[in-house]
Amino acid sequence: MQQTATSSDCMKVYHYITQNVFSGAFQPGYKLIEKNIAEACSVSRTPVRLAIERVVSEGLAFRAPNCSATVRQLSVEDIVGLLSIRAVNEGLAARLAAQRATPEQREQLQALSEQMQQAAACGEMTVYRKFAGDVHNTIIAIAGNDYLRDLIAKIYSITHRYHMSVMSQPGRMDRSCEEHMQIIRFVVDGRSREAEQAMNAHIMSIVLFFQDESNLAGLRAISTLNWD
Repeated sequence: MQQTATSSDCMKVYHYITQNVFSGAFQPGYKLIEKNIAEACSVSRTPVRLAIERVVSEGLAFRAPNCSATVRQLSVEDIVGLLSIRAVNEGLAARLAAQRATPEQREQLQALSEQMQQAAACGEMTVYRKFAGDVHNTIIAIAGNDYLRDLIAKIYSITHRYHMSVMSQPGRMDRSCEEHMQIIRFVVDGRSREAEQAMNAHIMSIVLFFQDESNLAGLRAISTLNWD
């Protein structure tokens, strides 16, 4: 019973930390103090310690010897490198999904496509992001490769807050919607090569955004980025 309680508390703390990192409440450089987090989550320090170890292992934070874990600061080069790896691997996931999707899974993707279009047309960014995430998760699930899923999930957890800042740029949601629609069409039609290329291009468009110096000036003003 004690083990179950600790596991539950650990997951509670993990979600508390990651949500604060993703929202920008815990900025790069923020120290994850066990005592403060334990008080905020109303748990003992043991699950806090375990949750912080997981956050560090996933790359969201780092720990120097004899110091508290600290939310990681990524450089532009770090983000570009991680997203480039994600582009290749999620492209592979899209290719596998196009080859393996069942009729029911194809219908699920088509339903998500309609929901995304409606959210984008109404300018509902939060709702759109949710459906866009569902599209990616569904395609990865259909691909049916656990190692691929875990690798993509780890990269996404590290780069999430930066990606969200890109999505907030004018016109990006409409372009993103068009890109997702194309990916879904190729997967649903079983066009594996085109699905891979479209997914790769979709993620690489984010990479190109970060490589454009004219965009970086604006991004530096966004608090969730906090560039050096």
